[in-house]
Amino acid sequence: MGGLNAAEGENIATRPADWFVKWIESPENHDKLFNPQPYQHLAATLRAGGQPDKADSILYAAKNHQLRAGNTGGWTKIKLRLLRGLIGYGYYNYRAVLWFLAVVVLGTVLAGYSVDLTAQYAAVADRFWYSFDMALPIVELNGDHKKRIAENWVAVYFYVHKMLGFVLASFLVAGLSGLTK
Repeated sequence: MGGLNAAEGENIATRPADWFVKWIESPENHDKLFNPQPYQHLAATLRAGGQPDKADSILYAAKNHQLRAGNTGGWTKIKLRLLRGLIGYGYYNYRAVLWFLAVVVLGTVLAGYSVDLTAQYAAVADRFWYSFDMALPIVELNGDHKKRIAENWVAVYFYVHKMLGFVLASFLVAGLSGLTK
């Protein structure tokens, strides 16, 4: 009943996800080669046992192991670092929302450096909504925002701002749809 190294009457499924990760990663030379099978099998077992959060933690650890492994190519490592930072490999998608909010806050601050935008949007809340609207891909909340263009380097920033919003939204959609797992 207890399973590996468990006391009599103890249910192994009640152990924390970190314990399972240490167990999988305990063999010597583990970081030289990436083998997803143990992680996937354990995650499937935990998910079938009604513990999806632990299963996701195990699969997240698998991606971290793939990133560390010696047989993972350079481009794959770059892709994995990007996925980990922006959406937690698709297991922690809230990260994309936090990045999006950071971009919007930065846009709010930088809009204050544009004379034209500051004249039109004197209140910080107005500059926030301007920044938010400019970061949203495809959707337009206020048509007047598109008519107001910052000058100088602030205008350049808002072009980048729009692209960042599109990239973050794309990663969020990919993470939510399961394409990155």
